Amino acid sequence: MVRDLATNGAFISGVPLPLLARVAVKFEIKGIGAVDAIGWVLWQRTEDCELPGPSGNIQLPRGFGVLFESIPLEVRAAIASPSSGRSQAR
Repeated sequence: MVRDLATNGAFISGVPLPLLARVAVKFEIKGIGAVDAIGWVLWQRTEDCELPGPSGNIQLPRGFGVLFESIPLEVRAAIASPSSGRSQAR
C-alpha cells in the first residue's frame, strides 16, 4: 500500500523488496486518475517500529522507499499540489 507519496517517490508498506529492485507502482491522483510509475527500491524497513513523538509514540510499518524513475510532469505537479487529493493505493 502506498503510504507516503511525494513528487520523487513513495513509501510502500508491506513486505520489503530487495534494495535496488526495479518496481512498478500504481496509484490514483484526483483529477488525473490511475498513474503507473516505475522506480527503484532505495531503502527498506524490515520490521514495524515505534518512535517517540511529541504526543506519544509513532508507529512506523515495515516497507520500502521507492525513487521514481519516470513519471509525467503533470503527475508530479498534481502530487505537489496541496489539493491533489492523493489517495492510498495498492
